[in-house]
Amino acid sequence: MSIVNGFRNTVKYMLKPAMMSAAMLICGTGQAGLLGGLLNNLNVDADIGTVGADVQVTGTIASVGMDFTAWVTMLDPTGRPVNNPSFSDEPNYHGRRYPITGKMVFNLTADGLVGAASFEPFDFFGVPASGREITFVPAHTILGLVPVDTLLLANMLFDWNNNIGIPVSLVLDIGDLTTTLMNTSEGDVLKGLLTAETDNTTVRGGDDFTLGPVLVATTSWDTTDVDTDGDGVPGPLSQGDNPSGTTPLLQDMVIDATNGDIGIGGSPMKAGPFIGFSANLDVVEATVTCVSALLSDCETGGLKVPQIPLSAEPLEPLLNLLHL
Repeated sequence: MSIVNGFRNTVKYMLKPAMMSAAMLICGTGQAGLLGGLLNNLNVDADIGTVGADVQVTGTIASVGMDFTAWVTMLDPTGRPVNNPSFSDEPNYHGRRYPITGKMVFNLTADGLVGAASFEPFDFFGVPASGREITFVPAHTILGLVPVDTLLLANMLFDWNNNIGIPVSLVLDIGDLTTTLMNTSEGDVLKGLLTAETDNTTVRGGDDFTLGPVLVATTSWDTTDVDTDGDGVPGPLSQGDNPSGTTPLLQDMVIDATNGDIGIGGSPMKAGPFIGFSANLDVVEATVTCVSALLSDCETGGLKVPQIPLSAEPLEPLLNLLHL
């Protein structure tokens, strides 16, 4: 189905009854203007429904590679952090956050950052957990209406304890990272001023749970499940589905049990052993290892910048009342 036909068929896109009862539209119209802008500015292949990762370049820097440090935080469906005994001796968060290191690569295109990442496995309850096939695309290029244009849609698979291919999707805020990468050099150490969604989480014992300023922050926006069976409604998701999350973004309306805030960081998982739990990935710091004027030139270690999938119908954001 072409991008134009997909837009014309928007009125035919119906939510499952259970989901519709838990959601209401919060935005007005405006899809036509968004679609027009996309068609004017993107290199769209209407037959395969993708936007090439090698579309227009925004400046002289077209590809950037980085080593990064980050924290993973797993929240239960009520917003409480899962205490991982494998990191109980970690001095800052005592197992409630888990440190990771990895690599990222981004292409700087006219439509935002498109990238991929990998990270070293970490222990989760004594068993190695590893992420793979991690990709980032600008949320606003997937035909959904989004609140700001600094949001990236992240998709990945997790392997843990004989559970292979747990699908995880996140909505990340990158702040001014795009501008920073346009002016970076090899060896630069990048830090940010964003606040992680979990920073306000209250934990038992009164321990300080704040991360402080981060470079890339997980938000409380939820993703819409990818339509995996072609029936015109989101889902169903199974292990191995990647990407699993797309637009429209869903505004999480669950009350955080730890502090009373509306919205829980991350997007709830829909398949595997942690259904309803939300993984958060917050990047604290990155060191630039490669800068190139050639698109995809910084791809190393198996990292491959993805094509941008145009798989979502242009629905408006929804309120996710039941965290489903």
